[in-house]
Amino acid sequence: LAKKYLISLFFIASVLGQKQTQDISGIIVDMDNLEPLPYANVVLQGLNRGITSNSDGHFVLVDVPAEPCSLIVSYIGYRTARIGYDNSVPSRHLDIRLKMEALNFQGVDVIADEYQIIKSSGEEISKVTLSPRQLALLPNMGEVDIFRSLQLLPGISSTGDGSSGINVRGGSSNQNMILLDGMNIYHVDHFFGMFSAFNADAIKDVQVYKGGFPAKYGGRLSSVIDMTGKNGDLTRRQFGLGANLMSTQLLYETPIIMGGSWLLSFRRSYSDFMSSPFFDKMYEFVTGDDEVPTNNRRQVNPNNPNQNEAFQQQIFPTFYFYDLHNKVTFTPGNKDVISISMYGGRDFLNESRETQNVRVRPGGGGFGGGGGQQTITRIDDNNTDWGNLAVSLRWNHRWTDRFSSQTLFSSSRFKSNYDRHLYFQGGSGRYFKIDEGNGAKDQSFRLDNVLHANEKHIVEFGMEFTNL
Repeated sequence: LAKKYLISLFFIASVLGQKQTQDISGIIVDMDNLEPLPYANVVLQGLNRGITSNSDGHFVLVDVPAEPCSLIVSYIGYRTARIGYDNSVPSRHLDIRLKMEALNFQGVDVIADEYQIIKSSGEEISKVTLSPRQLALLPNMGEVDIFRSLQLLPGISSTGDGSSGINVRGGSSNQNMILLDGMNIYHVDHFFGMFSAFNADAIKDVQVYKGGFPAKYGGRLSSVIDMTGKNGDLTRRQFGLGANLMSTQLLYETPIIMGGSWLLSFRRSYSDFMSSPFFDKMYEFVTGDDEVPTNNRRQVNPNNPNQNEAFQQQIFPTFYFYDLHNKVTFTPGNKDVISISMYGGRDFLNESRETQNVRVRPGGGGFGGGGGQQTITRIDDNNTDWGNLAVSLRWNHRWTDRFSSQTLFSSSRFKSNYDRHLYFQGGSGRYFKIDEGNGAKDQSFRLDNVLHANEKHIVEFGMEFTNL
C-alpha cells in the first residue's frame, strides 16, 4: 500500500511540475474602419515563435506557456504593435487593432529608414506580399497599377514596352494563375496591356508565388497571384471620386446588417466621348497607327505624273474600358464570415477607317491604270470587345480556435468578339462581313481546412472540383 501511495504521489508531483500551456487566439483589424488584415505577422517575443493570420485576419498560437508574454504584431503599411498579455489567466479572443502608417514622401535624403512596400516570406519559398496602398509611393501613370509594380520584383518582367503584363521566371503571361477573392481572372489588363484591370483602391492584399506553389492551388506553370479584395468600412459610410488623364473612378463603402459591410468600386475611361493628346499618343503607340499615312499617292505611269492616283484615308478610333468590383460581407457571429464578390471588366475598340478616291475597275481589276475605272470610297468598320465576368461565394467558419474551414463557390467567364464590316460606296456596292468570337468559362467548388496540431505542425487539407 505504501508503495502504491508513493507511486501516486510521484505521478502527481511530476504532473504538477510540468509546464502548463494554453492557446492565444484573436483577430487583427484596421483601427479606423475595422477592416480585417489578412496574412499579418504575430510573433511571441523571446520565444522564436510566430504565426500568420488567415484571409479574415484570425490567428491562433497553440501551446503557449501559461505565463506573461509579449506579442509583436506587424503588417505592411501599419505601425508595429507590441502587446503585453498574461497567458496564465483563462484564454480569451484578442481584438488587435493596428494604426495605418502615414504615407511620407521624403525629400532628397541620401540616408533614410527602410520603408516597407514589398515583403518576402521567410517560411514559404518564392513568396512575396504587397500592400496596394503602399504602391502609391512608386512611379505610375496617373494611378496605382498593381501589375506594373509587380514588374519591379526579381524574376518578373514586362511582356513588352509599356505593357502591364508580366512574365515570371521565363514563363509567358498566359501561364499565370490570377485569383481575386477566389475567382479565376483570365484577362488582367485594359487597352492591350497598358493598364491593369484591377482598381488598386479595392484591393487589400496581394500574395505572389513565383515558385513552390502550395498544393491548394494545384499545378501551375509559371506563378500564382492571389489578391484579396477589401470588405468595406464597418464603422461609417465613405464615398470617393477621382479622375486622371484616362479614366474616372468611384469608391463607396458602408456598414450593413448582420455586422457586415458593402464595397463598390467602379472605373471607366472617358476616351470615347472626350479625346485628349495623351489618349491619341497611347493609341498610336499601342496600335502602330502613327505609321499609317492619312494621305498617299500611288504611281500608275512613271512616264506620266498626271496619271498618278491619290487616295485619302481617315481613321476614327473609339476606345473605352470599365471595371466593376462589388463585395458584400456578413459576420453573423464571431465564428463565421460570409462574403459575396463580383468582378466585371470589359474593353471596347472601334477602328473605323474610310479611304476615299480609290480607283477600281468594274471587272474587279482593283488599283492601276487603264480605262473603265471608277472612283469609290472604301469603308472598313472594325469592332472588338473583350472582358471578364466572375462571381464567388465564400463561407469561413472557425469550429474551434485550432480548426477552421473555408468553403468557396466561384464562376468565371472570359469572352471576346471581333466584327469586321467592309463595304464600298459607289461602283458595285460590295459588302463583306467577318464575325469571330472566343471564350472560356469555369465553375469551381473548393474546400480548405486548417488544423493547428501543435506549436510545430499545421495540417492543411481539402479538395477542389473545377468544371471547364
